Amino acid sequence: MPDDLDDSVREQAIEKLKNSNSEISATEELNDNYHIGPYYLVVNVFGKNTSIS
Repeated sequence: MPDDLDDSVREQAIEKLKNSNSEISATEELNDNYHIGPYYLVVNVFGKNTSIS
């Protein structure tokens, strides 16, 4: 997560991601391979143009 986020916003985001990943794990057809991770956030939420080598 970006360092410039307010601490309360950061904590809310972390909690929501944990809850989302728990729901994903609880879904019969899915598992932890479908969890929302840091790369998704960087590219899709914060719009950073990154590459993995």
